[in-house]
Amino acid sequence: LGVKEALSWLKKFSFKAVVLEMYSLLVFNALHDKFDYPNGFASIIADCRALAQSLGEMTFSFVRRSANSAAHTVARMESFISGSGEWSLIPPP
Repeated sequence: LGVKEALSWLKKFSFKAVVLEMYSLLVFNALHDKFDYPNGFASIIADCRALAQSLGEMTFSFVRRSANSAAHTVARMESFISGSGEWSLIPPP
């Protein structure tokens, strides 16, 4: 669901090329497999594939959780920011 939300958010912008990194090997493989999974997971993956196609040049990349320091930094900073918000060009301090 996180990948689907990220793709929905990206659809609001006009990026020419996007690389979406994830640390779930299961989701990464499902997005690249032609196999249809036999449950609700398949529906979410199908939605992700359709969203990715509508974005244009889209690349999915698997990155081990320990190597994704940018995501960990953002997650740690989230607890210090009051209220909800979104930034797209300049990250919070």
